[in-house]
Amino acid sequence: MTRLPPVGHREPLLAEVPHSPFNQHTDGRRNFDARSYDLAAVLETRKQLAGATVNDVVLTGIGGAMRRYLLEKGELPEAPLVTAMAISLPNDPGQKGANHVSVVRVSLGSNVADPIARLAAVHESATKSKAVSDEVGERVLEYVEFLPGGLLVATLRLGMAANLGKFYESSRVANTLVSTMRGPDFPIYLVGARMIAGYALSPFTQGCGLIHNVISYHGRVVVSINGCPTILPDIDRYADCMDASFAELTSCASTAP
Repeated sequence: MTRLPPVGHREPLLAEVPHSPFNQHTDGRRNFDARSYDLAAVLETRKQLAGATVNDVVLTGIGGAMRRYLLEKGELPEAPLVTAMAISLPNDPGQKGANHVSVVRVSLGSNVADPIARLAAVHESATKSKAVSDEVGERVLEYVEFLPGGLLVATLRLGMAANLGKFYESSRVANTLVSTMRGPDFPIYLVGARMIAGYALSPFTQGCGLIHNVISYHGRVVVSINGCPTILPDIDRYADCMDASFAELTSCASTAP
């Protein structure tokens, strides 16, 4: 099992995000693919690194997919690609209501060829980002809570109606977006019909034409790939790169002594 040295410093909150082919202007078209992986293999893989999480393994697989895809096209940046992802913040003791949610940025280790070394890079970055979020995330959310709910909803609706997302360049924040949701580890039914798998679609902002939605359910991890054809016309090829990345990553765990 690989062990990381203690985290000695924290990266800046707004570290430089390298430009990639995924970070161009999107249009109104969308394409979609999804791939499914064995949750048991993902859980076994995280044991290769002390403290690693399921999210770390998933991000490592995604980073490997982006690396493979861009290497084929000769467009892989030297600096590691960065993702933005939502995390749940615990409520204060005695506090009721829904959990707070914060957004952190994590390196995908796309500049690292070895999958286990990439997992170590992702885990270290995630640990640092979570530490920063613990310090400042709650303070930011305290101010957000002062906004009246009706005003906040009206503002969001106005922004969507005016298509204001086209003016926000998310490429300054991250190369891709990843959302993760832990589903039930048992089958669920609707009117007697068993749910086979869950998939997700996400809206785009300008400058980000690739989004990953990850859902675990009944022993499987499904990665939904949301793409914009102007940026990712061969989304099936990208999905194949993801299959190869997860296969390489999980095989390292199965062959480790």
